Amino acid sequence: MSDLNKPIRPVKRDDKERLRVQKIEGYKQKNSASMEDYDVSNNKHNTKTALGSSILFFFKKILNRMIPEKAGSQGVLSHDSVLVDIRNILNLLITIRDEDPSNDPNFAKSFSTSWHNLAMHFFSSTKGQTPTSANIKKVNEFLQMIHHFPENDEHNLAFYLQKYTEEEWFPIPFFKLIQQLHDEFLSAGEKSHLYIWIRHLQNLLGESKGA
Repeated sequence: MSDLNKPIRPVKRDDKERLRVQKIEGYKQKNSASMEDYDVSNNKHNTKTALGSSILFFFKKILNRMIPEKAGSQGVLSHDSVLVDIRNILNLLITIRDEDPSNDPNFAKSFSTSWHNLAMHFFSSTKGQTPTSANIKKVNEFLQMIHHFPENDEHNLAFYLQKYTEEEWFPIPFFKLIQQLHDEFLSAGEKSHLYIWIRHLQNLLGESKGA
């Protein structure tokens, strides 16, 4: 009898179970392979994320150590501008003491810029806009010292420092004042204006928190 004429053999229950098991096992193997691929990929992603977070934390920690600043109420790093300005001016006054920079335009520009910044940050701090740990009273005393040097003169040192910031010019009288401060220190020592200003700023920084 030809194959076409043979009666169709019914599928036994055992055959059905074997086919179903083969399909399930095949699905499990395929699904297991997919899950392994996912786990590997996911582990790589988690490793990269953890590594990125570690690097970010590391640089943030280094940044906080490099910049001696405190985080403000908004979580933004801010520095004590008044103390920074005072340190800058103190260094400039020490330069006048140790040498005669009256012929150095770059020094004059630095002196003017530092003076302008201090005045701006000082008045901002008196309004509560720029927090500072500096003694405001002593900062004001220093500003008044500059405003009253030299005495009984038409224009004081503060006038020339501010004038340069506004118009970028330094008349001869300004350079003469710088030279006068240097020469006076050499002759008067501890009684000179320059010595008194330097000591005043050193004491101010010494008593300021975090100076």
